[in-house]
Amino acid sequence: MGKKGFLLKTTIALAAAILAVSCETLPPGEPPRGAIIPEPELKIPQKNGAAAVNQFLMSLAMRCEPIAGAGKVPPLVSNRFVVSSERVNYLPMDVWLKLISMKLIRPVNDNGTTASYRLESEITKMNIEKTGGESKTYAWELKLRDLRKKKIVWDKVISFTVLRNP
Repeated sequence: MGKKGFLLKTTIALAAAILAVSCETLPPGEPPRGAIIPEPELKIPQKNGAAAVNQFLMSLAMRCEPIAGAGKVPPLVSNRFVVSSERVNYLPMDVWLKLISMKLIRPVNDNGTTASYRLESEITKMNIEKTGGESKTYAWELKLRDLRKKKIVWDKVISFTVLRNP
Protein backbone atom coordinates (compact mmCIF):
# COMPACT_ATOMS: atom_id res chain seq x y z
CA MET A 1 0.00 0.00 0.00
CA GLY A 2 1.13 3.45 -0.77
CA LYS A 3 0.31 6.80 0.70
CA LYS A 4 -3.26 6.61 -0.60
CA GLY A 5 -4.00 3.37 1.22
CA PHE A 6 -2.52 4.67 4.46
CA LEU A 7 -4.50 7.94 4.22
CA LEU A 8 -7.72 6.07 3.49
CA LYS A 9 -7.27 3.72 6.46
CA THR A 10 -6.35 6.60 8.75
CA THR A 11 -9.37 8.65 7.65
CA ILE A 12 -11.77 5.74 8.16
CA ALA A 13 -10.31 4.97 11.60
CA LEU A 14 -10.49 8.62 12.63
CA ALA A 15 -14.11 8.94 11.45
CA ALA A 16 -15.09 5.78 13.35
CA ALA A 17 -13.40 7.07 16.50
CA ILE A 18 -15.21 10.40 16.26
CA LEU A 19 -18.56 8.67 15.79
CA ALA A 20 -17.95 6.38 18.76
CA VAL A 21 -16.89 9.23 21.04
CA SER A 22 -19.65 11.60 19.96
CA CYS A 23 -22.38 9.22 21.03
CA GLU A 24 -21.02 9.14 24.55
CA THR A 25 -20.83 12.91 24.94
CA LEU A 26 -24.61 13.29 25.13
CA PRO A 27 -25.95 13.25 28.68
CA PRO A 28 -28.58 10.63 29.50
CA GLY A 29 -32.25 11.61 29.69
CA GLU A 30 -34.55 13.91 27.79
CA PRO A 31 -33.13 16.79 25.76
CA PRO A 32 -33.84 20.27 27.12
CA ARG A 33 -36.93 22.07 25.82
CA GLY A 34 -36.87 25.40 24.05
CA ALA A 35 -33.88 27.18 22.65
CA ILE A 36 -30.59 25.92 24.00
CA ILE A 37 -28.83 29.08 22.92
CA PRO A 38 -31.08 32.16 22.99
CA GLU A 39 -31.27 34.16 19.76
CA PRO A 40 -29.44 37.47 19.98
CA GLU A 41 -31.60 40.55 19.69
CA LEU A 42 -30.69 42.28 16.47
CA LYS A 43 -30.94 46.03 16.44
CA ILE A 44 -31.21 46.98 12.79
CA PRO A 45 -30.69 50.68 12.16
CA GLN A 46 -33.41 52.55 10.29
CA LYS A 47 -32.95 52.64 6.54
CA ASN A 48 -32.95 56.01 4.88
CA GLY A 49 -33.73 56.70 1.23
CA ALA A 50 -30.14 56.21 0.07
CA ALA A 51 -29.89 52.84 1.83
CA ALA A 52 -33.17 51.76 0.21
CA VAL A 53 -31.82 52.73 -3.23
CA ASN A 54 -28.65 50.69 -2.62
CA GLN A 55 -30.64 47.68 -1.41
CA PHE A 56 -32.86 47.78 -4.51
CA LEU A 57 -29.84 48.07 -6.80
CA MET A 58 -28.13 45.10 -5.16
CA SER A 59 -31.28 42.98 -5.35
CA LEU A 60 -31.90 43.87 -9.00
CA ALA A 61 -28.29 43.18 -9.95
CA MET A 62 -28.07 39.89 -8.05
CA ARG A 63 -31.58 38.37 -7.89
CA CYS A 64 -33.55 39.72 -10.85
CA GLU A 65 -33.03 37.16 -13.62
CA PRO A 66 -33.67 39.43 -16.65
CA ILE A 67 -31.13 41.96 -15.36
CA ALA A 68 -28.65 39.73 -13.53
CA GLY A 69 -28.55 37.13 -16.29
CA ALA A 70 -28.54 39.50 -19.25
CA GLY A 71 -24.84 39.28 -20.04
CA LYS A 72 -23.47 41.72 -22.61
CA VAL A 73 -26.86 42.82 -23.94
CA PRO A 74 -28.97 44.38 -21.17
CA PRO A 75 -32.75 44.21 -21.53
CA LEU A 76 -34.83 47.04 -23.00
CA VAL A 77 -36.72 48.55 -20.06
CA SER A 78 -39.27 51.34 -19.71
CA ASN A 79 -40.52 52.77 -16.44
CA ARG A 80 -43.74 53.73 -14.69
CA PHE A 81 -43.20 55.57 -11.44
CA VAL A 82 -46.24 56.55 -9.36
CA VAL A 83 -45.70 60.06 -8.02
CA SER A 84 -46.07 60.58 -4.30
CA SER A 85 -47.06 63.87 -2.69
CA GLU A 86 -44.02 63.72 -0.44
CA ARG A 87 -40.34 64.59 -0.87
CA VAL A 88 -39.32 61.06 -1.90
CA ASN A 89 -40.20 61.22 -5.61
CA TYR A 90 -36.54 61.39 -6.65
CA LEU A 91 -35.73 57.91 -5.29
CA PRO A 92 -37.14 55.78 -8.17
CA MET A 93 -35.35 57.99 -10.70
CA ASP A 94 -32.16 57.55 -8.69
CA VAL A 95 -32.47 53.74 -9.06
CA TRP A 96 -33.29 54.18 -12.77
CA LEU A 97 -30.27 56.39 -13.51
CA LYS A 98 -27.91 54.12 -11.58
CA LEU A 99 -29.16 51.02 -13.44
CA ILE A 100 -28.44 52.86 -16.70
CA SER A 101 -24.99 54.03 -15.60
CA MET A 102 -24.14 50.49 -14.45
CA LYS A 103 -25.20 49.29 -17.92
CA LEU A 104 -27.70 46.84 -16.42
CA ILE A 105 -30.61 48.10 -18.56
CA ARG A 106 -31.15 49.88 -21.86
CA PRO A 107 -33.83 52.53 -21.29
CA VAL A 108 -36.68 53.06 -23.75
CA ASN A 109 -39.56 55.54 -23.65
CA ASP A 110 -42.43 53.29 -24.70
CA ASN A 111 -44.39 50.60 -22.87
CA GLY A 112 -44.43 47.49 -24.97
CA THR A 113 -43.54 48.15 -28.59
CA THR A 114 -39.77 47.84 -28.09
CA ALA A 115 -39.47 47.48 -24.31
CA SER A 116 -39.40 43.93 -22.99
CA TYR A 117 -39.78 44.95 -19.37
CA ARG A 118 -41.17 47.82 -17.30
CA LEU A 119 -39.76 48.94 -13.94
CA GLU A 120 -42.67 50.05 -11.74
CA SER A 121 -42.36 51.98 -8.51
CA GLU A 122 -44.76 53.20 -5.85
CA ILE A 123 -43.90 54.82 -2.54
CA THR A 124 -46.62 55.10 0.10
CA LYS A 125 -46.50 56.78 3.48
CA MET A 126 -46.94 54.41 6.40
CA ASN A 127 -48.89 55.49 9.47
CA ILE A 128 -45.91 55.22 11.81
CA GLU A 129 -44.72 58.21 13.79
CA LYS A 130 -41.06 58.15 14.78
CA THR A 131 -39.34 60.37 17.31
CA GLY A 132 -42.24 62.68 18.01
CA GLY A 133 -43.19 63.41 14.40
CA GLU A 134 -39.68 64.41 13.31
CA SER A 135 -39.55 61.64 10.69
CA LYS A 136 -41.82 59.81 8.26
CA THR A 137 -41.73 56.14 7.36
CA TYR A 138 -42.51 54.95 3.83
CA ALA A 139 -43.08 51.61 2.11
CA TRP A 140 -41.45 51.50 -1.31
CA GLU A 141 -42.46 48.77 -3.75
CA LEU A 142 -40.39 48.24 -6.85
CA LYS A 143 -41.20 45.57 -9.42
CA LEU A 144 -40.08 44.47 -12.85
CA ARG A 145 -42.89 43.41 -15.19
CA ASP A 146 -42.36 41.26 -18.28
CA LEU A 147 -44.45 43.08 -20.89
CA ARG A 148 -44.58 40.18 -23.32
CA LYS A 149 -45.66 37.54 -20.79
CA LYS A 150 -47.70 40.11 -18.80
CA LYS A 151 -46.35 39.00 -15.43
CA ILE A 152 -44.15 40.32 -12.64
CA VAL A 153 -40.71 38.70 -12.70
CA TRP A 154 -39.19 40.54 -9.71
CA ASP A 155 -40.79 42.37 -6.78
CA LYS A 156 -39.44 43.86 -3.56
CA VAL A 157 -40.82 46.10 -0.80
CA ILE A 158 -38.54 48.09 1.49
CA SER A 159 -39.51 50.43 4.29
CA PHE A 160 -37.36 53.47 5.02
CA THR A 161 -37.47 56.60 7.14
CA VAL A 162 -36.92 60.23 6.14
CA LEU A 163 -36.32 63.08 8.56
CA ARG A 164 -38.85 65.87 8.08
CA ASN A 165 -36.37 68.71 8.43
CA PRO A 166 -32.89 67.38 7.76
